Amino acid sequence: EGKFINKSLLTLSKIIQKLSAQQGSKEANAANMHLPFRESKLTRLLQPGLRGNAQVTVVCTVTPSDRSVEESLNTLKFASRAKRIRQRVSKNEVVDNSTLLAQYKSEIEKLRAELAVAQQIA
Repeated sequence: EGKFINKSLLTLSKIIQKLSAQQGSKEANAANMHLPFRESKLTRLLQPGLRGNAQVTVVCTVTPSDRSVEESLNTLKFASRAKRIRQRVSKNEVVDNSTLLAQYKSEIEKLRAELAVAQQIA
């Protein structure tokens, strides 16, 4: 079980590192970057929060013990990388069926008009 936990944490660390590195890159490159979400169950569960329209809070804990200095330092480095990740969150809107139907009808009419213009040109 400890082996799977370590693998999950390593995969999460890789993803956090890539996401924090892409913050300075262009959006087109960021969208095409491969992130290994499928390598562990933990990252599969966290994928919607890390890639989607979500606000995420990361809590990292350290100990003042001399025996855990290296682990605490690694935790602080992880927290620093996670802090650089910025999500663009937008409000989810709930649309009732009648509004949705009206939007679809409007889109169909627009597409029919475009089709008619295209057929006249050809």
